Amino acid sequence: MSFTSLKNKLFPIWRQLAALFLLLVLLVSIPLIFYFFSRHQEIINPETVTKEPEIKVVDGSTLYFGSFFESFYNKSNIDLEQSNLYIDLTMDAAMFLPDYDWQPIDSLNTQEGQYFSALNYNDFESPFFYDQVCLKSDCLEQKGNELFFNDRLLSLPTISGRLQAVSISSVDNVWLVGLVWQEEGGYRGQVYYFNGLTFKSIFSDPIGSSYSGRFGFGGDKEDFLVIYGARQGQAYRIREKNVSDLSKYFSFRPMNGGFQAKVVKSGTGQETTWYIFSLSASRPRFIKLWQNSSEEIMGAVDLSALVLGTDTKTLALMLRGKDKNNSGTELVVEEKGDYGEIVYHRFFDNGFHSDKPGQIVTLPNSQGGSSFALRQLSLADVKVDETSREGVSLLFSSKDKETNNLSEWRTVELGKKTVFRTEEINSYFIKLEFTPLANKNFSPFVSEMTFDYYCLK
Repeated sequence: MSFTSLKNKLFPIWRQLAALFLLLVLLVSIPLIFYFFSRHQEIINPETVTKEPEIKVVDGSTLYFGSFFESFYNKSNIDLEQSNLYIDLTMDAAMFLPDYDWQPIDSLNTQEGQYFSALNYNDFESPFFYDQVCLKSDCLEQKGNELFFNDRLLSLPTISGRLQAVSISSVDNVWLVGLVWQEEGGYRGQVYYFNGLTFKSIFSDPIGSSYSGRFGFGGDKEDFLVIYGARQGQAYRIREKNVSDLSKYFSFRPMNGGFQAKVVKSGTGQETTWYIFSLSASRPRFIKLWQNSSEEIMGAVDLSALVLGTDTKTLALMLRGKDKNNSGTELVVEEKGDYGEIVYHRFFDNGFHSDKPGQIVTLPNSQGGSSFALRQLSLADVKVDETSREGVSLLFSSKDKETNNLSEWRTVELGKKTVFRTEEINSYFIKLEFTPLANKNFSPFVSEMTFDYYCLK
């Protein structure tokens, strides 16, 4: 057979194989395109998506929309040398730097030793967990997903699915019981008061979640927290019949895969501070919630990143109390390592380094390398707790096109559309500024910065 005839015979086969290969590529790539598009849609925060037109004509001039947005997900756009505020990458927020003392303790008193010895840690992924909570001579005991009261097996409240997890605790003279069950499409949970005889539900309707988790608790009967510890957590503050949603402080990053929380409450009323640690082994956490001298929780900081060792398996907290001037809170901290070693520390919470001005300065922002001149502000704002807005400012500076000199900082009016004019510039900078505070237990909690504008190119 000649080479020409062989080529003519094989060519249709290669053409069919090529067509088949292209078909396979399309079959694989089209679902991937739709998948990544849908993921892109999911991760965009609807609050940050501008509804402003990309181009508009004002007084005969064509203006182009530009935007800067910072959510503190990382520090890639922050000038760290010019910034002294604390950026918490777990809470995705900026605040004054936490002020604390961390000192080793050689020994515990009897009460402290008994407290830490009584803590029962769990394997978060396993339902086989033992716990016991005694009030005076009566004891509520958990063995896996069964509850016993004074050694008598209890009938649990009726649920609408397969029981997944049980949690127990107490506030003052009443027990708390958390049940989590699996239904089609997800998980549901309810928390109950238990008085030794009957169960009384706390939530009017069970909470729902896409993720399996465990309930954790802490506080006192008049004011306590319920935390659903899952990959994406939920949290609620219970004050008599008032339920406040705190879930924004317990999203994916703070939960770090999920853990069962235990809550330590310090103080009362407006001067309350909350500390949270994990009862799930190998998932240590140390989180603080503060109120800024208000009735509500205004901010959260992950102290784990500041004090935890790399080999810490569990961390537990016990309250020693506030000092006589109510200026700080003292905690005893127990850390257990991977090989069973135990160390104790005194953690004294002094609040925040808030007695001096704080700032975050961005790296330069531009319009793709070309010069431009600002003409209008569409929106300049910060997302901050309601107690701190007056003490937080946003400022603007830019580099001149000709001299490349940095202009003086200009304070930006927040929350309003205004005329905002510059000469031709190469880039601009945004500064977040906190005013100093006399109260060291007070810090703004800023989770977003937005600077939307129109410019000439």
